Amino acid sequence: MEKAGENLRTVLKEEKIEIEERKKIARGIKNGWNYLMKIGITHYDLKLENVLLMADGIPKIIDFGLVCEETGRSGYRQMGYTRNGSKFRVQNGLRKFI
Repeated sequence: MEKAGENLRTVLKEEKIEIEERKKIARGIKNGWNYLMKIGITHYDLKLENVLLMADGIPKIIDFGLVCEETGRSGYRQMGYTRNGSKFRVQNGLRKFI
């Protein structure tokens, strides 16, 4: 597992990065979001605290506790996207994923 730095909220609050770096981070988050959508996962808790900046400045989306899995695949827990006890959105509200 890679060593992460700080979450994006902390970095932005402390004004540690310039505008060009902020644009690069925004593009990285958008690419990550698009990838998740492509494989059928919707992240329902995307916020600054759930984006970690790695040592190389690459943003990583974390905290997959509340997601919607659209493909019907059950292997996302084994792939590391979700954990036991995650909640998945379904048509009729929330249900526990066991």
